[in-house]
Amino acid sequence: AACVNNEVWFCEPYHPHAWPPQYVLTVDFPIVGMGLTGGGALVVCTGANPYVMSGNSPTTMGQSKCADANPCLSRASILNGDGAVSYMSPNGLIQVTGSAVATNTTDLWFTRENWVQLTPQHDTRAIYLASAYFCLGSVSRDLTDTSEAKRGFTIELDQDNTSFTIWPQPGGHRLGLQLLDAPTDADVMGIFTDPWTAIGC
Repeated sequence: AACVNNEVWFCEPYHPHAWPPQYVLTVDFPIVGMGLTGGGALVVCTGANPYVMSGNSPTTMGQSKCADANPCLSRASILNGDGAVSYMSPNGLIQVTGSAVATNTTDLWFTRENWVQLTPQHDTRAIYLASAYFCLGSVSRDLTDTSEAKRGFTIELDQDNTSFTIWPQPGGHRLGLQLLDAPTDADVMGIFTDPWTAIGC
């Protein structure tokens, strides 16, 4: 699958050079990026509501629009997952399942205003690090800062919803937020997980 503006294109099966226009599906908003769940559903992250597309072939693809508007901040913040696709939104950390259920995983502990103050909101890029969502982005609130990804956070996704702490503690706290600063105050141009060591770089 590929996207252009608000269109999702599907290639002819096993022929990635052929993209018939009759396979195109459109959404209501500009597409920021796409992710894939472990079950094979395509999550389309837009400037407003996310969409989920699934089917056995391009001719049978159907789409569902998630109920709430959760705009995606950046394509590099979208991470594929076994059960859901995760991405950064001004509302919080959003997870979208293959059944088109979008959950704000942080709204029980943060207001939208607190989330925007605590986490980077521009040029965000993310990886999974063990069972945590690890994200860095620009510190700019007004787009006047031209630095690249100097502020960030990690948040545990293997959740124990009965407890939460800003600083992860031993004793059962499975969801915690840890704020980060770039090492040596350097601009971070990209992050990835080393496939041989599973260490974030």
